[in-house]
Amino acid sequence: MDSEQNNLDLNSSDARAKIRLFHHSALYCWLLISFFIAHSATAENIPLFQAKPHSMEWLLTDHEGASKFRRGKSCQSCHGEDEESMSASPIRNLDITLEKVDDTLKLTYAFVGPSHIILSAMFDAGAAKAFQRGGCWAACHNDIIGMPENKKHGKYLGQTRAKMAKQGGGDVLKALKTIDAMRSSNNFVKIWSIELNDDQVVNEFNGSILEDKSQQKVELPANVDRSGENWRVTVTYDLPADGTAVGFALLQKSEAETAHYVSLPFSIVYSDGGINLEAE
Repeated sequence: MDSEQNNLDLNSSDARAKIRLFHHSALYCWLLISFFIAHSATAENIPLFQAKPHSMEWLLTDHEGASKFRRGKSCQSCHGEDEESMSASPIRNLDITLEKVDDTLKLTYAFVGPSHIILSAMFDAGAAKAFQRGGCWAACHNDIIGMPENKKHGKYLGQTRAKMAKQGGGDVLKALKTIDAMRSSNNFVKIWSIELNDDQVVNEFNGSILEDKSQQKVELPANVDRSGENWRVTVTYDLPADGTAVGFALLQKSEAETAHYVSLPFSIVYSDGGINLEAE
């Protein structure tokens, strides 16, 4: 009887030990899987093209696809594979690695360029429909600096102007309460840019575009590495929402010329497999 009781106690102890081992193994596996899901990285290749000096006004009127755009089509839906033919010079390839780390988004940009460049990223704040469909053209108008009218204005969203014409929106804004409502409903664009020269960070800005472009100097966590013309820049941002529209730009400065390359807009999409940039 004592022998049988001892065998039962031994078996019960073994069972509890096995259960504990199973629980610990399951917990370890869950933590490991969660880590890789949270830290999984995705590589994307984004073509950048040298756009001609066209504006949002041109896109809405004189562009051959203007009527489609006015009906709700996006630039990606018609030109998703046309970057090379649209570029005034050979396209530039921007290799981007996206990684979600806790509540941040880490992007690593790899590209070829001269020693003096400005790298930028524009993010939809949540409800900027014009940017979602038209990318950076949403903020590019005929009356901003560097465009045909070459007036004093910086980038802005056309919805903030009392009246838009082929020349742009001019100085007359809609009522302040209308613009404040756009801001509170996230109908604006966030912009980040970093200017680099010979491996050194010259300027780094965070800002927004609504009735104008406002920005302030920041020091986001950034690592910069350059070997010849091969650049690698890693930046950590606040985590954008799923489906956020994003566009990228590279301004190359040299003694010979200044060239501006841009991407079509993409959407940041989260999934169990990681993060992707999807054309919509």
